Amino acid sequence: MNFSRLKNYKQFLNSNLLKEGVLVSLTEYLMLGSLFGINIIINRGFGTAELGEFTFAYTIAQIVIMGVGGAFSPLLRREIILQNKEDANKYLISVLQLRVYIITFCCVLCSLLFIFLHSSQVKLNTIVLIMLLIKGLDSLTETFYTTFQSLKRYNTFALIKSSNAIINIVAVLLIALLKLPVLALYFSLAMVALFYLICNLFYVSKIFKIKKYIKLNWHYSAEKKSIVMEGWPLILNSIFFQISSRVSVVFVYSISGKIVTGVFSAAIMMITVFTAFANSLGVVFFPRLAQIYTQNKLALFKYLQKTAFVIGTLGTVLCGIFIATIYWQLKIVGHMPPYAYRMFFIAGLSIPFAILSAVFGNVFVILRKQILGMYLAAIILIINCVLYYCLPQIDSILGASFAYLISNVLIVIVFTIFIIKVYTELKKGVLN
Repeated sequence: MNFSRLKNYKQFLNSNLLKEGVLVSLTEYLMLGSLFGINIIINRGFGTAELGEFTFAYTIAQIVIMGVGGAFSPLLRREIILQNKEDANKYLISVLQLRVYIITFCCVLCSLLFIFLHSSQVKLNTIVLIMLLIKGLDSLTETFYTTFQSLKRYNTFALIKSSNAIINIVAVLLIALLKLPVLALYFSLAMVALFYLICNLFYVSKIFKIKKYIKLNWHYSAEKKSIVMEGWPLILNSIFFQISSRVSVVFVYSISGKIVTGVFSAAIMMITVFTAFANSLGVVFFPRLAQIYTQNKLALFKYLQKTAFVIGTLGTVLCGIFIATIYWQLKIVGHMPPYAYRMFFIAGLSIPFAILSAVFGNVFVILRKQILGMYLAAIILIINCVLYYCLPQIDSILGASFAYLISNVLIVIVFTIFIIKVYTELKKGVLN
């Protein structure tokens, strides 16, 4: 028996990282539960076809808005942790303003492009445009959530984001109960997103002196330029990642139609419920990893190796639980065709690999090797495009699930290769 690994596991269970991770995880689970509940309400109240349209619009908005707007979060988290309050204040405002520029440009450009490409589908156009607005507002709000996490104000983060999740699902449920048109659902989500953006802006203004910066420094300053110069690999990385993680829905929707898309999106949503804690652990691990790297660069890689065993074990356990509960998951979702069980089973095998990549995904920012992260994301994008295009053509039902599993396995393999490369170079004294 490997007692050192058991000791690492015990230390992890007793650490503040786990406690903070549990709090952030519960919040993210509630947010994902809200999204999952919205999917169920749409499926039961409006039909699987409407769920397919919702998934398609959500996917487009995620790729465009969160892919570009979310790129600066790791940099913001790193600078708030390592800089003094005044410098962190300026950095926060610069990131917020850059996101406003980028999101506004992307919303306008993509709206015009989508209307041009799908001019005959008025309803789908409207849904996509509203969803772009919703995710744009959410992206700005994420700036403040990142700030709370970086300052270790996890209670504030949990309270605000949890209430956001609850109000989202209540709003959608009311729309379904009142039997209003499906477009009312999207308008209600947009109003909730705007409300929480205003609330977070007000609260953060109590922590940082942001009012004068918001009023005065809207020009493209030298600080904003430096953020863009350091962050452009992250922007491409984020875009590649969003496309990689969402391209499956686009291909399934195009090849197999709305119903199979609805089933596949339900499977991914249930998997996300089991893996949401990984993103939360990644958030609370980030300050610890940054501090270890600052003190001793080689120690970071030893820490990653020890922690990977614990995370991988937890992922394997969750994978077993997922497979054992597929029958009840399908009962919860409702109105699923017979082949849904096989889709859930195959895709669920990816859970350990998805968890590992989520926890350690931002390590390249700590290493200040964003370009390596961009290369990794580009490789994954190419792999996913090939998998999700070819396998659904072979089997329109199970092909996407096999592609999802193979993709997650390859992500961990490629990520490990890149990390070993950086460690080898660092050990030889190539890196500073």
